[in-house]
Amino acid sequence: MKKNTPSEKDNDSIRKLKNYFVFLIPVAILLVIKLPHLNLPYFWDEAWSYFPAIKEMAKNGPSLLPGAIPINITKGHPQLFLSIGAMWMNFSSGSIFAMRILPMIISIGVLIISFLFMQINTDKGIAILIMLLISSQSLFLAQSSLLLPEMLMSFFLILSLYSFLNERYLLYGLFSTLMVQTKETALIFALIFGIFFLYKILFYQKSKKHWGANLIYVMLPGLFYVLFLGLHYYKFNSFFYSEHLSHVDMNWATITDKLERAFKVIFKEKGRLPITSFLMVFLFVNIWKYKSTKNIQENLLILCLILAFILFSAFNFFTLRYMLAPMLLFILMFGINLSNIKIGNTYKYLILIALSCTCLWESITNKKNSDADLGYVEVIHVQKEMVQYCEKIALYDTPLALSFNMIFAIREPELGYRSTEKQFTSISDWKHFDQARYFIYESTFGGSKEITDYVKNNFTLIKSFENKHAWGYIYRNEHH
Repeated sequence: MKKNTPSEKDNDSIRKLKNYFVFLIPVAILLVIKLPHLNLPYFWDEAWSYFPAIKEMAKNGPSLLPGAIPINITKGHPQLFLSIGAMWMNFSSGSIFAMRILPMIISIGVLIISFLFMQINTDKGIAILIMLLISSQSLFLAQSSLLLPEMLMSFFLILSLYSFLNERYLLYGLFSTLMVQTKETALIFALIFGIFFLYKILFYQKSKKHWGANLIYVMLPGLFYVLFLGLHYYKFNSFFYSEHLSHVDMNWATITDKLERAFKVIFKEKGRLPITSFLMVFLFVNIWKYKSTKNIQENLLILCLILAFILFSAFNFFTLRYMLAPMLLFILMFGINLSNIKIGNTYKYLILIALSCTCLWESITNKKNSDADLGYVEVIHVQKEMVQYCEKIALYDTPLALSFNMIFAIREPELGYRSTEKQFTSISDWKHFDQARYFIYESTFGGSKEITDYVKNNFTLIKSFENKHAWGYIYRNEHH
């Protein structure tokens, strides 16, 4: 066997170092964009739901069992994310910066397992560039430092998909169970996996060896969730949090509106329309020209996972950030079909780089007032300025009517908006605007336009705030 000369060994080391460096580029992009956001106050669902629940669980001790903390704090959700957050809070300083490190680690994990998933279908270059494409998505960038469960659910979803496609059903059962225990809506994914398992056993798999054990593994996420519901009923005399049931809306206009918004955020907005266009072409070529059974099954499974989750979300409570998991599946589906197209890798690399640059530009420049893109950063800055202005003019004992997110920002010092510990003693929501001395609202306010028009015409504007697309107003009621 020919031995490598010292110079050849050096060249091999340089090539390995280059590969390692290229692998780090998507992670570096994520860190460069997100590191300035790690000290930002908690925002929206973080502020009023997940941070308080994690804090309470850290105090009582991590647990997956219902009743570990009150139902009005857990909202009936499975508690894996809360337990991990509680352990992290007890392990770390518990500061905002320390807590935001946790979702950053999970997000980097999503990038790495996406790379490993793609590497089994194509070469390392395409796998790395799929990481780059994911790291440029606005939905991914926004949630990569937010204390919310969607990123962890997506992490286990990709691991579940990887295990299922490789027929490692015990591993699938483990990852899929963890996915459902992170958030119950992931049960829709587990249901689709189960249907595809039965379809495969009945129509494609010639050998039925171990099918009974594999069926049990595939059923594990459902079995554990049924156990969770049973324990939940035993503890609280109800299977679900009653407030959440009120979010189920069978109105056709509402359902179609949710469907339209879901399709836009996954397939069209923030630079994803070109990805959808390319994917449709690649699907046509891969399925109708190459007629690969494996490719057809993979695409059908991923497409059903995406569409089933969208359809379920249209009937359930809906917010754009819930679309993170199906959006990631969409990117992986694109990567699989790109890798199967019989063109040179150079062309594939150029397509991925161009799409990543387009999406990254859209992520940085096209922002809204939600936690589904980076626009939440400007909203937080406005809210913090508003809270500290209220402190500055000493409105501590003055009756205040506030928009939803401002209530928590001004009331809870641990959320990071306040500069002092002194409490505001007379806070109400925006519906009591006529009984308050000040009416304060900002760009996440989803209340009545009739009321805001009345306030503009009858109250005195004290101060306005603006940061790019985000805004806020403080009005004084001269008649109170």
